[in-house]
Amino acid sequence: MARQCASGFGAPGDPAAAARDAELAHALTWLTEAGIFTQAVQMGEMVPDFTVPDCHGGTIELQGLLDRGPLVLLFALSLDIADACRALTQLQEALPAIEATGAHLAVLSAALPAAARATSEALHIAFPIGHDAGNHVAQLFGLTYQPPEPSDRWCLRLGLPPAALPPDHLFVLPATYVIDSDGVAEYAVLEADLRHRVRIADLLRALSPLSSRR
Repeated sequence: MARQCASGFGAPGDPAAAARDAELAHALTWLTEAGIFTQAVQMGEMVPDFTVPDCHGGTIELQGLLDRGPLVLLFALSLDIADACRALTQLQEALPAIEATGAHLAVLSAALPAAARATSEALHIAFPIGHDAGNHVAQLFGLTYQPPEPSDRWCLRLGLPPAALPPDHLFVLPATYVIDSDGVAEYAVLEADLRHRVRIADLLRALSPLSSRR
């Protein structure tokens, strides 16, 4: 398993940045001790099959994508916050390089299709964004969990607006997988911090050997 969760944001001595990092460190400690990271699908494991509607009225089928080549699959807790939009934009900019390896890209989120479609159109996204109703697929991947405190407080720890999720709503670890054509997770990054996502260069390195197998 690969996991990124850096600290130390903001200017040196910035009290707000220090407080933010302390909040996240608390969340990371709980996630680690509760085994949330280890319950997720790991590198070298088969991923569960799924079919979900995409935000433009079509469907996203795992097997259909894998029949065309490896898949970069990203799970997003939310699509309407600035960090998620930055991640989507970075992926869109990297899409030609990803597709040049013979791979494909898809994003799953519990965001309602209309909201996901609006985000997709605003950011000029050319890859599918699927509606994971009730975080069902995320749950199959072992990415969902109930936080140890009320949702609004946990949202603040993760840098989300307090009302980002309703009470008792499942939280999802932001995760990025590279899945080979046989359905095996060849690369996995699990996140606690919504500001972080796998670097594009790392994704391309993970995809390179898969491209040579085709």
